[in-house]
Amino acid sequence: MSKPIDNSIRKYDSKNNLIEKCCKKCNSWFDVSNFFRQSTSVDGYLNICKPCQKGKMKKQYQDKVEKKKGISQSDLDEYFKTQ
Repeated sequence: MSKPIDNSIRKYDSKNNLIEKCCKKCNSWFDVSNFFRQSTSVDGYLNICKPCQKGKMKKQYQDKVEKKKGISQSDLDEYFKTQ
């Protein structure tokens, strides 16, 4: 059973083409070109904008590196400042 489409976060043109979408993270409206494609989504785009998605992925990568190496980015920055 499919979910109903929430049109309060999408804007369509007169030909029923998706033109704008609201980011779920920053609540800003963007052209659909500012969203990554996602084939499993109802409208074919992620529900968060590219800048928010990039920030999310960067944080996940930093957390992964920090966990793997056991040292935080701030500790590395401090280490290199003292040299």
